[in-house]
Amino acid sequence: TRCSRDWSSDVCSSDLLVLFGYSAAFTLTGAMVCGFSGSTLVQLTGAYLSTHHGRFAPTVISEQHALAAGIGVIAPILVGITVAQGYGWRPALFVAIGALLVLEIVRGKSTTVYGAVRDEHSEESAHHDIAGPLPTLYWWAWSAIFCTAAVEFSVMFWASYILRDQGGMGKTASAAALGSAVGGMFVGRFLASQLARSLGSEILYRASLIIALAGFLVFWRSTSPVVLLVSLFIAGVGIGGHFPLGLDRVVRASAGRANKEIGRAHV
Repeated sequence: TRCSRDWSSDVCSSDLLVLFGYSAAFTLTGAMVCGFSGSTLVQLTGAYLSTHHGRFAPTVISEQHALAAGIGVIAPILVGITVAQGYGWRPALFVAIGALLVLEIVRGKSTTVYGAVRDEHSEESAHHDIAGPLPTLYWWAWSAIFCTAAVEFSVMFWASYILRDQGGMGKTASAAALGSAVGGMFVGRFLASQLARSLGSEILYRASLIIALAGFLVFWRSTSPVVLLVSLFIAGVGIGGHFPLGLDRVVRASAGRANKEIGRAHV
């Protein structure tokens, strides 16, 4: 929790650098630090949730990423509103900074009040990694999450080009249509959080891989704008489960070395 507070302050500081830095050197540096700190904060939160909730970790980690995907849908809308009203994009960042500060104040310094579930860990292992190297099984799980993360970023980077080149959409429309993928990710992560307890994270993880592959194959071959958007949404549903469910797998495969695992997964 101390680490998460430190990284939260880094996110706020870098956001302020982006807000008030009126040269490319300041804004690019702020964006880089913000991205690095925000990504690290996500990884640390995943490790904490896994330790805190034990066997219920797949559910809460999926909920965490579903909420993040939901905010990912809202954020561009908020920026669009402030720009359309003539205020520019900066007010939207003030909302993010304010929300993060309120969260840290409300949460407080101690997390013991949240009632950690540690039926699978001893009190010592709940706070410290078990000594020794990561097992071989972990590296297989790490390789899988590495590949699925590459798929997620590739789809987000290149989908707009396919929408434009194959679907005949304009640049603005194709960029906005990426909300279909982000919306699908939100739905996928929400469903994963609801089904993780009853079906198990492994079954859901494999199902998400199949759904993402099926959606992407249709998306890759289609030329109809409607089919492209629907298939991109379906691919997003599958992709949405990749990281939270994959993160749960690598945590379990780390055999009590969650902190070390998080460091490797972050790389």
